[in-house]
Amino acid sequence: MACDSATCGSSSCGSQEACCAPQKKPTGSQLVFCVKCKEGVVARVVANQSEPMCLGCLHASLLSKFKTAINNHSLVTPSDNVLLAFSGGPASRVALEFLREIRSKAQSDKDASRDQRSGLTVFGLGVVFVNEAAVLQVSSADAQLVEDEISSIVCAGSPRLETLHIARLEDVFKNELSQRLRALLESVQDMTGREDLIEYLRMQVLQQVAKEHGYTKLVLGLCTTRIAARVLAATAKGQGYSLPADIQYLDSRWPVPVVLPLRDCVSRELVLHCHIANLDTVFIRNLSTMADRSSSINNLAHTFVTSLQEENASREYTIVRTAAKLMPFSFNYSECPSTYLANRRRKDLLATNITPINNKEMSSSSGSEVLCPVCSSPLDMLDYCNSDTDRVSLEENGRHIDEEDVEYYGGSDRGIHSFTHQSIAFQTVCCASCRFQILPNVHTKGIQTYELLPGSMRERAQKQFKDKYSWMRHQIEDLLIEEDGAESQT
Repeated sequence: MACDSATCGSSSCGSQEACCAPQKKPTGSQLVFCVKCKEGVVARVVANQSEPMCLGCLHASLLSKFKTAINNHSLVTPSDNVLLAFSGGPASRVALEFLREIRSKAQSDKDASRDQRSGLTVFGLGVVFVNEAAVLQVSSADAQLVEDEISSIVCAGSPRLETLHIARLEDVFKNELSQRLRALLESVQDMTGREDLIEYLRMQVLQQVAKEHGYTKLVLGLCTTRIAARVLAATAKGQGYSLPADIQYLDSRWPVPVVLPLRDCVSRELVLHCHIANLDTVFIRNLSTMADRSSSINNLAHTFVTSLQEENASREYTIVRTAAKLMPFSFNYSECPSTYLANRRRKDLLATNITPINNKEMSSSSGSEVLCPVCSSPLDMLDYCNSDTDRVSLEENGRHIDEEDVEYYGGSDRGIHSFTHQSIAFQTVCCASCRFQILPNVHTKGIQTYELLPGSMRERAQKQFKDKYSWMRHQIEDLLIEEDGAESQT
C-alpha cells in the first residue's frame, strides 16, 4: 500500500509496494534478536513472514532463494548470455545485484582455477529497459530524462560488467511511426485490455532485443506478490487454462526463454533490501500506476493481494503455491520427459474428443501447444476448435457498415469488407480474453484495432488460421466427396 508516513523518502511507496520507511529502534526489553545469527545480533527486519532478521541475514535469505531457483530449475547456466529486463523498481534492482554477485563470484573462481580448469565459463549479462513514454504522450525531453535516470542506476559502480540496451515500446512496429502505438491503444476501450496489450507489446520488444544481440535467457523480476496478483487477475479474466504457463520458473514458448528467479521472494522483502542496502530505485509512471485502482482487473487484484498480506503475510505464498499445483505445459520444463507429453496429449484428447491425425499441423514453436497470436497464451483445444461457432455473429456485426467506415477505408466498402473478413479470421485463432478485452467486436473499432496491430501478430495469426483450416479439413477428410466422383454421379 502507499505509505502515509511523512518521513518516508523512498520512491517505491508510490508504486504500491510495502513501506520501506525506517522504523524506530526498539529499546530495553523490546529488543528482538536475529533468528539466524548465532552472535545475538539485533534484528532490523521481519522476513519469511515472521522471522526477525538482521541486515546480513536478510540479504543471505533472499540470495539463497534466488540461487536455489536458478540451480534447481537450470534457469541460468555458465554458457548462457543473460538479458535482464530492468524497470527501475525494487524487484529488478535486486535481481541485477544478485546476478552481478553470482557472476562476480563465478569470474573469481574462473580466474583462480585458470590453470587447472581452463574450460570454466561465466555467463554473460546484459540489461534492457523499455521506455513506455509514448503511451503517456510525454515529450521527448522527459523520455530522455527517464532513460538517463535508468542509465545512472545500471551503470553506477566500477567495473561495469554488463551492457545496457535502451528500447522503446513503439519499437515493436520497427520502422513505423510511434503514432501507430497511440492509435492502437486508443482503439482498445477496456482499461484491462489496454494494460494487457502493453504487457504483450513489451514482451515482443524484449524478445526483439534479446534475439538481435544474441542473448539466450531473458530474466524478469516477477516476485511472489506480482505472481499472486496475476493468478487472481487471470482467473477473473477467464484465463484459467493458460494460467500455469505464466507462473512457472521457466517459460520457453518464446524464441528466447523467459526465467523467473525471484518467484519465491515477496515484494516487501525486496523493498526492504533495497532500502537497507542503499540500492537506488526509480518510480516510473505508466498506464497502470496513473489509473484508478478500480479501473482494471489487474489493479483490483494487486490491491486485494496487498490487503491480504497486511493481515497474513503468508497468503501470497499460499496463492502462488496453490496455482503451482496446476499441470504446467511442455514449455515450462527445460527437459520435458516423454511421460509428460503422453499424459498431456491424453488429457487434451479426452477434453476435445478429437483425434489429431497430423499433430504437426496444430503445433507451435513451443512444442505441442497452440498459442494466441496476441498474448501467446496456450489455447484450450476445445475452445479453439469451437471458436468458429462465433463466426456467424461476428460476421453479422461486420455487415453493418456506416458512411464513416467507408470514408475511413478510401470511399469504398470493398476495403472494409476485406479487413472485416481478415479480422474475423484473426479473432477465431485468439484466446477468449483477447477477443473480449482487446478485440471486443469486428465492427468499426475492432477492424481498426486489427489493422493497427504489429505485423508479427497478424502474420502469426494468418499462418495459424491456415494450419487450423488444414487440420479441421483433415478431421473430416473421409466424409468429403471428391470433385471427380461428384461429376461421375451426376
